[in-house]
Amino acid sequence: MSIPDTGNAFRVLLVEDEPLDAELIIDVLREDGIEVESRRVDDEAGYREELGSFAADLVIADLSMPGFSGYRALEILRERDRVLPFIFVSGTIGEDEAIQALKSGATDYLLKGRLARLASAVRRAVHQARESVARERAEKELIRAQRFESLAMLAGGLSHDLRNILQP
Repeated sequence: MSIPDTGNAFRVLLVEDEPLDAELIIDVLREDGIEVESRRVDDEAGYREELGSFAADLVIADLSMPGFSGYRALEILRERDRVLPFIFVSGTIGEDEAIQALKSGATDYLLKGRLARLASAVRRAVHQARESVARERAEKELIRAQRFESLAMLAGGLSHDLRNILQP
């Protein structure tokens, strides 16, 4: 997974059946200074297609929609990508639902009627995802360097042993 650092501009995949609610979410982000490129889907087929082609920085999803659910969208995303941020924005989420959402792998949840912290939640989620990706890359690079170091030591040892055998 790769989340490029684009400063204060984000590519947002919205899983929302109400166009006005999707527009409200985008407006709230833009009012807080976040540049947004977005796509909206409201069914599983469209969601899967956009996940493959849009290269989103995060997914914002409604919890319940006719024929498709936010939980299903989260499940599909986590099968493909364990780092990409996923935020529920719902008018129906309660405390139990919020806990279940976080246990299922959601990054955050907000109520549609209380979007004041949406921009900060988006920034934090994307920042954490980028840090996670960078940490993963650094760990892989360290493991790679350690393997090369081990191979170099092995080659040096073999060379020494061969010299000892061939010297007499």
